[in-house]
Amino acid sequence: MKQQPGIIALITVLITGAIVLVIGLGMAGRSMLGSNTSLDEELSHQALVAATSCMEQALLALANNASYAGNEQKTIGANTCTIATITSSGDARTVKTSSTVSGHTKRIQVTVSNVNPPLEVSSWQEVST
Repeated sequence: MKQQPGIIALITVLITGAIVLVIGLGMAGRSMLGSNTSLDEELSHQALVAATSCMEQALLALANNASYAGNEQKTIGANTCTIATITSSGDARTVKTSSTVSGHTKRIQVTVSNVNPPLEVSSWQEVST
């Protein structure tokens, strides 16, 4: 049997093309997965910023009025946040805020040890519930 010139080159080009295609598809898949992760991180950060802004507004309201009870919603840019009902024990207050952005929820809890001027924050933490 007589071999056609160039058949080996054609097969080599086809195999190389298939390998490059598989590598390219794999990289595209990883890129799409990475962009979803970046979007999730951005949405989570937006929720944290809104919850933090809400907390700052709650603390300002508490500093101006020691009987401020919370229990309201605020709009922070394009997002909303909730100030839960403020609980108290003597001069200490526990303030909780939360914000959800596209399914990503962030919650902050602050303990104020004294509301008499000046307002004293004894702890500030992100909480899971």
